[in-house]
Amino acid sequence: MRARAEEILAALDTAPAALPADEVAEAKAFLKWLNDDHFTYLGYREYDFLGDDDAATISIRQRPA
Repeated sequence: MRARAEEILAALDTAPAALPADEVAEAKAFLKWLNDDHFTYLGYREYDFLGDDDAATISIRQRPA
């Protein structure tokens, strides 16, 4: 789980320009704080966000077997 958080941190370095820089910096700081032994990972789940506005839905991302 720590490795996945590190992957997300790396992906945030190439975040789309449409994302506000201050929000990206805050997300990165939070993930770094979590991984710096301030949180005990018990598990995680990934979601896909589909559609826009009122038609938006989410679904649980299935992990390969």
